[in-house]
Amino acid sequence: EAPSSHRGKREPASSPLEGERMDAATEKMCIGEVGQHEDSAFVDRCKYVPLRLSGEERQKLGILVAALKVSEYTDEVDTFSRRAKSYRIVDSIRDLLCISTGLAVSGTAAKGRSLLRGEVCANQALFRELFEIGRRHKIMNPAKMRTEYGKLMYLLQDAQTRGAREALGFSCVSPLRMVSSFLEAKGAAAVLWDARLPVATGWHEGDKRRAREELGEAWASDSLSSADVELVVDSIDDARCYERFNVEPVEHMLRLLESRFDPRGPTPERPASLSLRAGDSTSVVARHRPRPESEDDEEEEEDDDDDDYDDDK
Repeated sequence: EAPSSHRGKREPASSPLEGERMDAATEKMCIGEVGQHEDSAFVDRCKYVPLRLSGEERQKLGILVAALKVSEYTDEVDTFSRRAKSYRIVDSIRDLLCISTGLAVSGTAAKGRSLLRGEVCANQALFRELFEIGRRHKIMNPAKMRTEYGKLMYLLQDAQTRGAREALGFSCVSPLRMVSSFLEAKGAAAVLWDARLPVATGWHEGDKRRAREELGEAWASDSLSSADVELVVDSIDDARCYERFNVEPVEHMLRLLESRFDPRGPTPERPASLSLRAGDSTSVVARHRPRPESEDDEEEEEDDDDDDYDDDK
């Protein structure tokens, strides 16, 4: 679900000015004086960038986490019992949904009264939203929800079986809200091609603050507020920062290993070595020994190792 984990061949994104129908106002804003960028990889990346949680969504995330903490789903389902496992799965899921409903009612008493009317399936939109928020939050914060997320995954996997969906009356899984899909739902997919967006999110060099202000003023409309534009910019910037602090150190270390060390042994250009040998209760960097070229050389090498071991004793 994360952007960096997406694999497979992807077709480059096409410009909204090529083939897609746009109204005159949107086309004018997209062309404008600033113009559009030609970085199709940036637009394609936004398809897999999760949307940052809003204030209301963070409150719902607290409801989900609290419900998962008190739920005994895995204890009830993954134990031996005379009852059929399918019945235990449905009952445990209903218990979690009821707990979530109770927490939602207690958290928002005015709005929560409507949740108490009807069966559990009457609140299916709320439950799907809660589970989607939890999954999206985990993508952006892998260190969070360590125990609760595992329980959530087991629950959603079991809830997707045919018997569970028929018993509950609805599906608990909904697509994740990504930056690209969010803008498409607002009818503002052309924002991704605005030349100021890569600058505002830090992908391209430039005045970041000024680009953010101009984006909010240029694209604010009845369907897309300035807060929505700011949310999109912050979401893309979050993904950039995450990749920078987690991917770049690994890539830098790989470049150092390839440029400073030779897998066949030290050379005049790359004299350092990472070979190890047994030391005193630990492993230490060993002096270099060239690889044997034949079986006889391997036997001589083993004999030399035994002699060195005896000398150490």
